[in-house]
Amino acid sequence: MYMYKYTYKSYYCKYKIDIMSLINKVIKNIEKRRNELNLSVDALAKKANIPTGTLNNIRYKKHNDIRLETAYAISIALNFTLDDLVK
Repeated sequence: MYMYKYTYKSYYCKYKIDIMSLINKVIKNIEKRRNELNLSVDALAKKANIPTGTLNNIRYKKHNDIRLETAYAISIALNFTLDDLVK
C-alpha cells in the first residue's frame, strides 16, 4: 500500500480545483455582502474578531490561501454560511 503525500498545489491540481478562482469568489462575495450591510473593513474585522490586517491581506490577495477558521469567522459576521462564500 502506497501512502501519498499531497502538497497543497498537487492536491488541487489532481482534483482540478482552481484555488485562485475559488479565493476570488470568496473575496468577491465578502465585498458584496460587506457593502450590502454597509460595513467598513474595520467594522467587519471587529465583528469577525480578526485583525484588520488579516482582512486586508485577504481583500488584496497578499496570500494565496485563506484559513478555514478565518473564512468561518467572516461568514458568521456577514450572516453567511461557508457555502455562501464560495457560490
